[in-house]
Amino acid sequence: MQKLYESEEYISNLRLFTESFETRFVEMATVDADRSVRVATIALLDTIRQRDLMEPDAVDKVSLMIFDPESRIRKAVVNLFLSNVEATYEETLESIGGNVETVEAELGNDKETADGIPYTWLKYNSLVKVLAKYDRQVEELEQAEKPEEGNKLPLKGFEFGDVESRIAMASTAIVGEMEELHVLPETRIDLTSRTGII
Repeated sequence: MQKLYESEEYISNLRLFTESFETRFVEMATVDADRSVRVATIALLDTIRQRDLMEPDAVDKVSLMIFDPESRIRKAVVNLFLSNVEATYEETLESIGGNVETVEAELGNDKETADGIPYTWLKYNSLVKVLAKYDRQVEELEQAEKPEEGNKLPLKGFEFGDVESRIAMASTAIVGEMEELHVLPETRIDLTSRTGII
């Protein structure tokens, strides 16, 4: 399947197939008992997303796996998750000036210019917004599943066990893949303390 979606030759023919089986792919990615199946299906769905064949709701459902206790799952889903961060970032810049490249050039990447707001700070802001959105969704799903136990149980489909901080756990996968977070150790952004949602 992966090879088919990677080939330009078959994309137009795969559109209807994808619409029919997207729900099943999402189920395999989120709740299959075999972790290897989940990892492979997440990779397939990321390819489908890159082909603009994946519905936004499906992207959200799979992106929630950034909070999965299994590191292999978090690593597999991080690029799909970051596509949401990039989309939020582009929406923010477009609301400021209508063109991403123009706003980035105007703001620059120096905190001493453009009123002290470099464009990378807006990327951090987008990351926090997306993390906060998904964290709220997990809270709501947990409370709907077991309202009498509050929010102590992880989202259905995750491994069961105590999870001290979903954000801290997600950040282990995000930091390695988000270029703007590749900073010197003394200035590294602490996602767990700056989100304000832990």
